Amino acid sequence: MEEEDDMVKEGLMASPREIFSISGPIHLTSIDWNNSYHRTSVASCLVQAVYTLERDRQQNRIGLKSQAHHWWEFFNFTLAETLIDQSDGSIYGAVFQYKLFSYNYHNTPYSKTPPFHVIAFRGTIMKPHSRSRDLRLDLRCVRDSLHDSTRFVHAIEVIKTAVAKTGNAAVWLAGHSLGAAVALLAGKIMTRSGFPLECYLFNPPFSSIPIEKLVKSEKLKHGVRFAGSLVKAGVAIAVKGRHHHNKVSLHFTIINVILIF
Repeated sequence: MEEEDDMVKEGLMASPREIFSISGPIHLTSIDWNNSYHRTSVASCLVQAVYTLERDRQQNRIGLKSQAHHWWEFFNFTLAETLIDQSDGSIYGAVFQYKLFSYNYHNTPYSKTPPFHVIAFRGTIMKPHSRSRDLRLDLRCVRDSLHDSTRFVHAIEVIKTAVAKTGNAAVWLAGHSLGAAVALLAGKIMTRSGFPLECYLFNPPFSSIPIEKLVKSEKLKHGVRFAGSLVKAGVAIAVKGRHHHNKVSLHFTIINVILIF
C-alpha cells in the first residue's frame, strides 16, 4: 500500500481524485437538464476532465492508463478541442461537444436544454510542468490584468467561435479557481456584446468581492444572485448523491457558484 501511495505521489499512477469511478458522481446515470443539481455536476465533471487531461499529458498516461476521457464520456460528451497555452504547452481548457444535441431542444417551452458546447477551464496545477505559468496568471488576477494574457486572448477567441457556430444559448462556460476567473471575465465580455452565457464558476478567486463590483446590470445582478444560491444549495446533493455515495466528491470544494444568463 505504501509503495502504491509513493507511485501516486510521484505521478506514476493516477490519484483517486482523477479516477471517475472513484471520485465521480456515478449515480447520475440519467441527466435531467431542468435539474440545477445535475447541470452543476456535469459542469464540475468537465472541469475535472481538463485537470485530468493536463495530468495525463504531464505523466504521459496514454491508452488504458489515461483517465480524462471517463469524465466526459459518462455524460455523452466528446472532446472537440483541447486548449493549449502558448507559453508552456499545457492544456488549460477544453471544448466538449454533446453527442445527443438537437436544435429542436430550443423550441421546447419551459424546458432547460442541454448545451451543444461546454468550454471548461482548469485552475492552477502546482506541478513543475505548469506551476510557473499558472502562478504568473494568478498574479495577473490580483493585478486585474488577466485580460491581457495570451491564455485569455486565446480562450475568448475560442468562445466567440463556438457562439458564432451555435448561438449563445447552446454554449456553457465552466471553470475552477484560475479557470473560473477566465470564465467569469469571458462571460462578462460576451454579455456586454449581447451574448450572455450560462457560466458555472467553482471557487472563483473573486468570491470575496461583492457581486455589485463584478456585474453592473441590475437585471443581471439579480439573476446571478438567485442562480448562485439555487445551485449552491444543490451541489452537495448532486455530488454526494443518493444511496451510499457519501465518499463520492469532486476534488475541489465548491465555495461559490455563479450562473450568468
